[in-house]
Amino acid sequence: MLRRTITPLSVFRRACAATALVVVASCTKDDPIGAEPETPVEPPPDPGVALIRQATQYPAMPNERAGLIALRGTAAGTFSSGTPYNDLEYTVFDTDYMEGETSGFDTFMPVDPSRAAPGADLIKLVNATSNVDLDGSYANQKGDRIILGTAEHPSPFFLRGSDGLDNDYALITNFDYSAGHIQLRGRAADYGLVRCTTADGCRTDGYYLFYTASPTPDLIAFIFRCDDLAPLISGATPRNVKGLCNTTERLSLADGNQFRFATPINASPSVLGAQFGSSGKEVVGGVTTDAAGNRYVLGLTDGGLEGGTAENSTFIARINADGSRGWTRELTTSNGTLLFDGTTDADFLYAVGRTLGAIPGATSTGGWDAILLKVRLSDGSIVASHQFGNSGLDGYGNVTLDDAGNLYVSGAGSPVGATGTDNSHLVAKHRASDLSPVWRQIVPPQSSGTSLVSEAWGGLTYVPGVVPGQGRLVVGGWFMGAGGGGISANGFLEIWTDLHLAAPARVASAVINSPGVQADWVLDNTVDAAGNIYAAGFTTGTLGALSRGQGDAFIVRFDSNLQNPSYRQVGTARSDAFRKLEIDDNGNLFAVGYTYGAYGTPNADPSGLTGDVIVQRFDRQLNQVASIQFGTANEERAYMHLRGGVVHLGGMTEAALAGPNRGSFDAFVVKVATSTMTVIR
Repeated sequence: MLRRTITPLSVFRRACAATALVVVASCTKDDPIGAEPETPVEPPPDPGVALIRQATQYPAMPNERAGLIALRGTAAGTFSSGTPYNDLEYTVFDTDYMEGETSGFDTFMPVDPSRAAPGADLIKLVNATSNVDLDGSYANQKGDRIILGTAEHPSPFFLRGSDGLDNDYALITNFDYSAGHIQLRGRAADYGLVRCTTADGCRTDGYYLFYTASPTPDLIAFIFRCDDLAPLISGATPRNVKGLCNTTERLSLADGNQFRFATPINASPSVLGAQFGSSGKEVVGGVTTDAAGNRYVLGLTDGGLEGGTAENSTFIARINADGSRGWTRELTTSNGTLLFDGTTDADFLYAVGRTLGAIPGATSTGGWDAILLKVRLSDGSIVASHQFGNSGLDGYGNVTLDDAGNLYVSGAGSPVGATGTDNSHLVAKHRASDLSPVWRQIVPPQSSGTSLVSEAWGGLTYVPGVVPGQGRLVVGGWFMGAGGGGISANGFLEIWTDLHLAAPARVASAVINSPGVQADWVLDNTVDAAGNIYAAGFTTGTLGALSRGQGDAFIVRFDSNLQNPSYRQVGTARSDAFRKLEIDDNGNLFAVGYTYGAYGTPNADPSGLTGDVIVQRFDRQLNQVASIQFGTANEERAYMHLRGGVVHLGGMTEAALAGPNRGSFDAFVVKVATSTMTVIR
């Protein structure tokens, strides 16, 4: 293994001079008087010197989005951000700027791996942790993984492109030198890592990672110093500037915790089911079913599932009840589009999501917009669509039908004229016939203190009333509020009535909030036959039980008026979360999520660096009755739809979970019997 010496250029020059003097003195002492001294032997050139010299040629490196846009010379840059738990949907989203929010355990894949040279002619900025102060307060799992190469791709990402210029590289800021790691292809000897300071002539002090197994060294990434942090969300300087540093405050290719080299994907499927994908990556955001048991997987592909290499296309794929592939529908936009949720009636699928571009017939507002699609079940034809956005951040995350054929959606909504903000959430009603809007409410959460961010991604449940179309809506989500000495992420639930009127009424709300500065995240909700309201999600705090590790899963039960909460918090020593929650006709609750630990079954990744899928069954009193865990040595995520005594799972895998892997992240479907909690055909 080639060990790179990280030495400033000025220090190296002084060391060379001192070495030359020692050689001369030694020769003149041992030779006879009058003999000619031998010519000093120059030491072999240090490859680090040449790399430092090359590093001085690069421009100043930005550590935030505005600087990236200026460096690239574009009017705007596409961006995506994660959540205070380990999520894949946005952190592997192929955008110019991506951040991991306040969780220190995200997986980033900043390129489209289906390209011949992923990342060529591009500069991408990865902000591993956007708020290091909150990251420290939440104390959730740490260990960001930044994928800059895979064993399946013949070259590392960000090699220079067709223009022959080394103007493509990843920028990595707020990277944890102790817990995070960068994944590369090949071996350590293929790379050179040098620290270059302003005293050496570099415009930005940090680490330059070069691919050296090519005729000309090629810059793959620039990694900021661990104490050179991007500003907080508020714009303030982080208080704990050494919070992401190791004891030496250094990076080294010889450190197996900081740099890992990819191994080939295991080709042996581990569970029954179906798996499909492209040469790129499939990012799955949701799954639903129809009455016949056909499943519909919703997401994004950058490799093209219908053939070709369609980049950044939203997709809906039908998997027939017998497991065979049905139709696949792709919708390509100028920028990324991702679907999150869907529901069906007898003839159509209604899918919702958000886009950075514009679907056909619509106009983008320049930021994230909400989208709603109506798709024919028989052939996948898109028969109607709707796009909404103000000047801020918007999106639809949940959709449901009522008993009168109306559609309801919830998600993120920005007030008119509020550029770049997402401090309000959204609830809206649409006609199922043509998707035209009936009403739309953009509101902040009902809470004490200041709401900085509010989004209603946490489930949407319609509860029928006496008259069809005049029932209640239960809306779930989260908000970040200032108070109590810090910023907490709090979950919330709301009840909306008067849905048939021009303006509905928000009649009740509840906040899910652990003591202190913690993250509590409502990710889904459901209602039983008696009207009791349940929600599930993720917490780094204490919700009825002591925290078991680096983030726990939880379920909470309220009465029909969002009073009298009862909590069930479960977890391992690692990170755990529930992503979806449903209830069957017998009152059994089924929660689907992920774990980096073990629930009676060892994690498929012995290192605990990647997550398994978990499905757990609870009774009405929130007692855990049964559980199943499965996965591979790579990442898995899953969503579910409960129908006919079967938990229908749809998700994404980085390996061969239910079939051969086509490259990078694939989509999969798996069925679990509710009675036995086992995988079935």
